[in-house]
Amino acid sequence: MHPYGNLGPLDPQLSFIDINGKPRTISYEDITKYVEFVKDIGITDQELIQKSFEKLTSEIPPTSIGFAKRSSQLGLTMGQKLLATHMDDENKTKVISETLNTKFYHHGYPLARNEAKEIGLPIAKSNKKIEDLLWEIYEDFMDEMEFNNVFNPEALIMERISK
Repeated sequence: MHPYGNLGPLDPQLSFIDINGKPRTISYEDITKYVEFVKDIGITDQELIQKSFEKLTSEIPPTSIGFAKRSSQLGLTMGQKLLATHMDDENKTKVISETLNTKFYHHGYPLARNEAKEIGLPIAKSNKKIEDLLWEIYEDFMDEMEFNNVFNPEALIMERISK
């Protein structure tokens, strides 16, 4: 992991159209945190819990809630499988995957090297020679793929047609 690199959480984001026809994005963690909030503020009466759930499902279709759960499970599974390609300890890969899926409170949370190490990821020490080589490779890609030029597919098509 590059010294300036960041990882992000594994919580898959679900996009759907709400009852008003507006696009929305949520994750399964958003749903579970709402349910936790209802409990945390002391709502224990079954009728009030039911009303809270009805409010939730009036804004998020129940099938989308199920899809969010399945997506979260997929994130956990894929995280474990990817980690297993570099780590042998199955328990450790499970804990790290769960941490990346549920323990960060925002999908855009930047996980830097020190936090990545804290959660158990095998982060290698910084190696200036490798970093410089990686940067050279990046610059080569940047030149070849013309990163600094605006991509205009229409102009490319017109150029090819006129030849």
